[in-house]
Amino acid sequence: MSDLLKNFKYNWHIIVIFAIVIISSCFFAKHSMQLLSDRGREMMFPLAILNGDVPYKDILTIYFPLAYYVNALFFKIFGASLNTVYIMQTFYCMIFSGLFYLISNEFLSKNFSLILTILVAQSCLFSQSVFGYILPYSYSMTYGILAFLAAVYFILKFFGTNKEKYIYAAAFLSGAAVCFKAEFL
Repeated sequence: MSDLLKNFKYNWHIIVIFAIVIISSCFFAKHSMQLLSDRGREMMFPLAILNGDVPYKDILTIYFPLAYYVNALFFKIFGASLNTVYIMQTFYCMIFSGLFYLISNEFLSKNFSLILTILVAQSCLFSQSVFGYILPYSYSMTYGILAFLAAVYFILKFFGTNKEKYIYAAAFLSGAAVCFKAEFL
């Protein structure tokens, strides 16, 4: 994990990416074009969990409940509001973009990786469709994608260094990806 922090510490590309994600989040996070989606479920289920309800027993859900528990934890810590969701997802998008940059940087030049990451961030993270990552249709999907991306990063680190700690982290995150979204199995 310290290697990951070292990569972030002196890389101005990461700072640019984080700044773009934060600015885009300030401008676009609260602009959803899909009025008739099931996004309310993503806030209602964590609130129900905080009130003592249990997924599959009291709450009928088609997704694995780990994402709802993560959101319930953030609601418990920071308060149950849409602003908590926006801040939490902005942080998520920063991690996603940073990992995407580091992975693409393994195969592409730094400048091309920067441009590609900015394009992915603007088209995926802040998409005004149902599948945007700031207020997604399914937190299970976005959290699962992040866990998968982190697992890929640690697998690449393992192949580069042959240190076992990276493969353990990748295995844990692969399991987390499946716990968020069964389709990742």
